[in-house]
Amino acid sequence: MKLAFLVADATAQQPRWATIRLALAALTRGHEVLLVSIGDLTLAPGGSVVGEAVRPAAKVKDADALADSLRHAPRASIDLIAMDAIFLRYHPGREGPAAGQRMSPGLDFGMRLEAAGVLVVNAPEGAHAAGGRMYVSTLPADVRPRSLITRSPEKIKQFLRELDAPAVVKPLTEVHGPGDTEQVFYVARNQVKNLNQIIAVVRESGYAVVQEYLPDAEAGEQRLLLVDGEPLAVGERVAIYRRTHPGLADAPAHLKRRFGKRSRPATFDAGAQRIVERIGPRLRADGLFFVACDVVGDRVLGVNVHTPGGLHTASDLYQVDFASAVIDRLERRAADHRMYRDATRRMTRDSGRLRTP
Repeated sequence: MKLAFLVADATAQQPRWATIRLALAALTRGHEVLLVSIGDLTLAPGGSVVGEAVRPAAKVKDADALADSLRHAPRASIDLIAMDAIFLRYHPGREGPAAGQRMSPGLDFGMRLEAAGVLVVNAPEGAHAAGGRMYVSTLPADVRPRSLITRSPEKIKQFLRELDAPAVVKPLTEVHGPGDTEQVFYVARNQVKNLNQIIAVVRESGYAVVQEYLPDAEAGEQRLLLVDGEPLAVGERVAIYRRTHPGLADAPAHLKRRFGKRSRPATFDAGAQRIVERIGPRLRADGLFFVACDVVGDRVLGVNVHTPGGLHTASDLYQVDFASAVIDRLERRAADHRMYRDATRRMTRDSGRLRTP
């Protein structure tokens, strides 16, 4: 399989990043692997999508060696339409400025490649639809927290009064502040102090999301990795773990004290299974091949589709090679895609012959 990863910067990849883990797994299985930076794409006049690709060393012993090889590898112009699969590993909101522009063309290039018959994961249109916090509101109501999306301070305050319980207020568009601290605020029940200031800060970036605070957060947030709408698993071990939510800087002191290590093992229980059953079909329908879900109790707080992280954490916690399981599923997806594409092209060609006088 010829596999290309589209990333923010091909030469800046770090050993613990999921892209490196996935690329290493693909190389180990004998696949041809390329990495292309988002700023090194060209749409040629004839319609080809050309990337200045970095090719890692074919034989590397570990993630450190692979990341190092990328920093020294030569670049080569590659027609990406010749690839069997393109893995989009680029977050427009976080990494757009690295490409020298405010908006990301990554999804647009992905759509061009998809139209040319290349398998692109996650599917560009699905990634665009699911790339923001509003996507959670499209999931079944029984697996997501009650929430409001608005720019109106009055509607925010009304929602908080009707909720009559603690809440979280955050921007609809992911925004990071000083020190890379996410702008997520905890609002206590009946809180008046600093509420106007919180609303003003969040509204600076546009729409606000006001979400009921889930008491189960005191036990920590869980990250669950899904592939093709199913739990990412090796044998009986599922890629799920519990972690501290990095954004709740204003959480109560007792909540902060509850958290020990940043990440620790978690159990894939009946509640997590129910979540997968409820949202899996939607993820598959949207072409979201590899995602990370943030779960509290029996509710989904977010679906990470652009650069879902946690692969290295889950692998290290359980000493399991989850990256190979992702590549294994991608191999099957690519084989099915190739069969469908070839069959479609044959039907089109044969249909043209029948119409020829």
